[in-house]
Amino acid sequence: STESLLPPPNTPRVPLLDLRPLGEFVEHYNCPVEQLVLDGTAVGKGKLWKNKIVAVLDTGLTGCLVTPNLWEALLDEGLDPRRAKRFTVQLQSTSPNT
Repeated sequence: STESLLPPPNTPRVPLLDLRPLGEFVEHYNCPVEQLVLDGTAVGKGKLWKNKIVAVLDTGLTGCLVTPNLWEALLDEGLDPRRAKRFTVQLQSTSPNT
């Protein structure tokens, strides 16, 4: 490119996480999840999970994989991921100055 591909200063960014220190054996692009929305029902941090949830960005994957613990927590809240028409993941973003 003849122009810079970097975003302008003060553009919000999604922080990336390295899960290898936690036992992940391959480096993936991972980022913190702020909120899940399942067919219009918001599922926020602290409501269904006590630990952080991360999104693993994989260009070779079409769909969404959910851990068994999160799956069960969704079912316990009356939300059935099998019947969901729309599953939205809201990512955390940060200002480059923070």
